[in-house]
Amino acid sequence: MLFQFGDFDLTEYMVAGSYDSIPNARFDLDSYTDANGVTQRTALAHTRTKVTFRTVEMDAATMNHIMQNIVGNYIDYKERNADCAYYDTENMTMKTGRFYLDSNFKQNVKYADPITKLPTAYGETTFTFTEY
Repeated sequence: MLFQFGDFDLTEYMVAGSYDSIPNARFDLDSYTDANGVTQRTALAHTRTKVTFRTVEMDAATMNHIMQNIVGNYIDYKERNADCAYYDTENMTMKTGRFYLDSNFKQNVKYADPITKLPTAYGETTFTFTEY
């Protein structure tokens, strides 16, 4: 398993080789460069991981299944968040954290039914999840 949103494992829908992770990003508080040109850092204990991957092309029923499971796991609908499990590429282990679905999320509708105008197939879609 690479990424699970709530209790929904998204790994099987990923394009092989598309799992990208920015693991454990560190944040500084009031860091500065001193008079000798040396950076003085105050790294905070909390880290944040960002996970991005692409899904394979799929029919509308499969994408609907994915979205129903993502939405069904939201803790807060406005924030699009859930408690997630993910593979930490820095420490080579599974971890958990609260992530949200990127607010710029967009789906790639590949085909639509000419009569109903509803999607019938989706191209590769990029998902990005960011840890709080």
